Amino acid sequence: MLKSRIIIISSASGGGKTTLINRLLEKENSIKLAVTATSRLPREGEVNGIHYHFFSKDKFKNMIDNGEFAEHAHVHGNYYGVPMESLNGPLRENKSVILNIDVQGMKTILEKSGKENVVTIFLMAPDLKIWEERLRNRGTDSEEEINLRLKEGLKEMEQRNLYDHVVVNDDLEQAVEDVLSILRKEKVIE
Repeated sequence: MLKSRIIIISSASGGGKTTLINRLLEKENSIKLAVTATSRLPREGEVNGIHYHFFSKDKFKNMIDNGEFAEHAHVHGNYYGVPMESLNGPLRENKSVILNIDVQGMKTILEKSGKENVVTIFLMAPDLKIWEERLRNRGTDSEEEINLRLKEGLKEMEQRNLYDHVVVNDDLEQAVEDVLSILRKEKVIE
C-alpha cells in the first residue's frame, strides 16, 4: 500500500537537485513539489511561486516570528525555508511532497515529522572536479559566492551518510531512474 510521505532531496549547491526534481515531476504526477521560499533575488528565468517564493528579508523574518515555516535557515547570506502550507497542502490531498532542501533543513524536518514519514536522498556529483565545473558553468554566482558554495558543499557532502539513500548524478536520466526505483522500494509510488 502506498503512503504519502515527505521526500527530501539534498545535494551540495550545483549538485543537480533542481534539474533532477523537475524530471521526476515530469515522470511522476503523484508527487507534488513543495515550493520553498528565499530572501535572495530571483535568477534569470526564475518565476515567483513556481521556482521559489521570493520574499524580502523583513517579510521572511516576520514569517519566521509567526511560525509560518516547517524549517528555515540562513545560508550563503540569504534565508531559505519551507512554508508550512507548501508542505501540508499536498499531504492533506494524500500526495507525497518533495522538498529541495539542505542538510540542516533535512534534520529539522526529520525531527518534526518523524523518520517513518520521510524518505531522504542525497544527490552527489560523480567527482569533485565535475561538481566544481557544474557550479562554475551555471554562470549565476560571483567568484566569492562560488568559493563559499564549494566550502559549504564539501561540509554537506561529508554528511551524506545521514541520508537513507545516496544517488550519484553522473547521467541525469540514470539518476532519475535511480530515484524512481528508490521511491518504488519505499512504497511512495507504484
